[in-house]
Amino acid sequence: MSAEELFFSALSSVIGVEIDRSSPRLVYADSYRNTNMEPSIIELLSELRTALGTTNDFSNCHLPVDGLIRNHKKLGTRVVEFDEFQHLTSQRKIAITIAKAHCSLSFHERYLSYCEDPEVIAEVNRVTTRSGFHRSVAGFRYEGGRMSQRAYFDTLKDYVHLSGAGQGFNPIIRFAVRDFDVMTTAAFINLDASFIQERINYMLKNLAD
Repeated sequence: MSAEELFFSALSSVIGVEIDRSSPRLVYADSYRNTNMEPSIIELLSELRTALGTTNDFSNCHLPVDGLIRNHKKLGTRVVEFDEFQHLTSQRKIAITIAKAHCSLSFHERYLSYCEDPEVIAEVNRVTTRSGFHRSVAGFRYEGGRMSQRAYFDTLKDYVHLSGAGQGFNPIIRFAVRDFDVMTTAAFINLDASFIQERINYMLKNLAD
């Protein structure tokens, strides 16, 4: 079982419903195709594209979300993402810093603290040494473009609740491997399921929208 599968199994047990893991089509890679986004989000995405040096040649594909909670009695309908260390890059720090100034979300401060943690930075550097993380990709056609693309796409998902496709959604919930007091994905996989469930339950109780 992968870390993501383990996490979503635990989350489902905690909230008492199955999570939609069918990759619902909610977000386009080309942000201009995401309809009815609030003006503040359009502005922050424009600023982010400039900061990350986009080449603006995005594909027309959808971005899969990790999971979707539907019509939960307390949590409502909302996207849930589970982030391994490759989502905590310096590019993601840039993205969150810009996004926070326009429309702050509950996980922003927590993720910024991870992006600035020397131990997390070391693990990010270790897992992103593979060439695939540094390749040129659509929208970011330069060395290291894949990590900029990931940071941009994560930001698009962060604000799906403020787009036409996410009408009626509550804000995204993001969990990171680091939330579970481990420094590698392998260590997360070896955690006891009851501990993962307890930590998820604690974080959900302290969720601030």
